[in-house]
Amino acid sequence: MITIEETLKFIDDAACEVAGPKPVVISESSLEVGQFLPQGDVALLKMSEVPEGAVQVNNPSPKVVAGTTQGSQHVWDSMEGIEAFEPPASMKSPTVGLIYKLNEERTLTHPDHGHHTYHEGFIGCLTHQRTISGNAIAD
Repeated sequence: MITIEETLKFIDDAACEVAGPKPVVISESSLEVGQFLPQGDVALLKMSEVPEGAVQVNNPSPKVVAGTTQGSQHVWDSMEGIEAFEPPASMKSPTVGLIYKLNEERTLTHPDHGHHTYHEGFIGCLTHQRTISGNAIAD
């Protein structure tokens, strides 16, 4: 006989498969500088500060990676309170994107990988996949 707990776990697991991963909240203590939590093939590498030589971007897109596939739909819930910077030359790479400084809590949304909510004050450098259309990208 199946218990109520087993039935509820089965329903919860099935709902997660349909709805996608549960949202993740990244608090100040969730990550150390240099750590990241992947959201599919994208991650924000936690930094202690915006590095010297980074250049502020005017009117950055809320979409953080190029592409039209569902997999590339990593989008900030709002750009209000977000400063974006081009990384300095020493950090530039095909797999490194913008640096984001959050002056208020913001959520990086994704339809398949779940939403990641980052705390006010978070500074992170976007890193992303090492392949495009099956071709490896060299750093």
